[in-house]
Amino acid sequence: MCRQSSFGSSRMKKKIINVVTLGCSKNIVDSEHLMAQLRRNNFEIKFDSNTTDAKIVVVNTCGFIGDAKEESVNTILGFANAKSTGEIDHLFVMGCLAERYKKELEQEIPEVDRYFGVNNLADIVEAVGGRYRDELTGERHLTTPHHYAYLKISEGCNWGCGYCAIPLIRGRHVSVPMEQLVAEADAHTYPQQQQQDDQQQKYAQYPQCDQQGPPFLLFSLRRQVPLVVQAHLAIGLQPRHLRQILQ
Repeated sequence: MCRQSSFGSSRMKKKIINVVTLGCSKNIVDSEHLMAQLRRNNFEIKFDSNTTDAKIVVVNTCGFIGDAKEESVNTILGFANAKSTGEIDHLFVMGCLAERYKKELEQEIPEVDRYFGVNNLADIVEAVGGRYRDELTGERHLTTPHHYAYLKISEGCNWGCGYCAIPLIRGRHVSVPMEQLVAEADAHTYPQQQQQDDQQQKYAQYPQCDQQGPPFLLFSLRRQVPLVVQAHLAIGLQPRHLRQILQ
């Protein structure tokens, strides 16, 4: 899979790129997947940097609640101003805010080169002048300290609660296959790493959790990966799951 970049590689005198990540740990994982692709394309990676000489900036946005939207918009505007003054050459925006409000953002902040949603990793890589590599699926450029990392076990949600935008942004619930989770966890386990956070929007919806209890996934990973899963982040659990978790 390879398409021509949206701008010529000759314009990129320095292959330094700044990836700025806002929002939850799900976005951190998405950015880490992106950075693994960029690193293989010989980019020098800067993460959440305000002092780099990177001429290309990618902002991974959050669009869940009002404060998060405001932070994302202000961050985009800050880099748009930097582009206007010649401090950076190219600005790309991805993530939840862009997924939900792409048309509005294109009209209101046209300084951004391109907007991408939450499922456009290959398009982003190619837009900045790289080549998306299918063989890197699952690989990440970790940004967390060496003693822990996040493991995204699913995406989306089926509940459709009136107060929650997750289904609108991330779609319906899709679980990552166990074998893929094990491979990813094993690949990113350092000798000194003792904790891996299971970061999932609907932990109790993972296959077999409803029948065997939400701890099922933790126990399975413990058996198959040489690390200790010490914590998990469970967002949006329903009351019927609480007893299973607390047992």
